[in-house]
Amino acid sequence: MSGQKRDPCVKFSCILEKCTRINNYQADKCAKELEQMLDCCRKFGRKLSPSCEGFHELDEHFEKMEQQQQQQRQQRK
Repeated sequence: MSGQKRDPCVKFSCILEKCTRINNYQADKCAKELEQMLDCCRKFGRKLSPSCEGFHELDEHFEKMEQQQQQQRQQRK
């Protein structure tokens, strides 16, 4: 390779893209693939993985949703 490092998350990005295409872009059918992509992006970040551009915002959105769900469960107790 010519001095460029390989994108560590591109594999997961391609898998996620293929899954969504096969399932007519119904994201709920690709939850496992999305989680794998998010895990990779959490591990390597945007600087090491250009494929993760935009996924950090999505990850933050999911984290906020999870926190809200936890708060709702605690309020019910």
